[in-house]
Amino acid sequence: MAGWVADYRGLPFEEDGFSREGLCCRGLVWLAYRELLGIAIEAHRGVVSALERAAADRLFRGEMDGGPFITVERERELDVAWFHEMRERSVTATHVGLVIRPGLMLHASREAGVVTPENYSRGRWAKLLIGFRRHVEDPRP
Repeated sequence: MAGWVADYRGLPFEEDGFSREGLCCRGLVWLAYRELLGIAIEAHRGVVSALERAAADRLFRGEMDGGPFITVERERELDVAWFHEMRERSVTATHVGLVIRPGLMLHASREAGVVTPENYSRGRWAKLLIGFRRHVEDPRP
């Protein structure tokens, strides 16, 4: 497993968390991009409205263009894996994880209560996977 994973694995889950004291899925991406890649991305803190969730869903389905992330066909380490998630009786694009290697992500798991690796190539996450995004400022070739 990639060495950077140990720095985040086991950190507590916290709704709308953006620090090592507690992370939500967006907070994990925000923190890791800042610490590992030197990329500052918007925090998107606070409760996300249904309209914001719908806009995010359209963006990641490719119905909208723009923003600092681009869709990639083949995922690589530290790409963002984007998932549908069932919440509040609707299915929208609301969950993200960081690719450790193809088929395996690190994410802030509400169910586990911590940041943990999980397979996304089979089981529940495979059914909910939308795709992968990469930040345009990613310095790696």
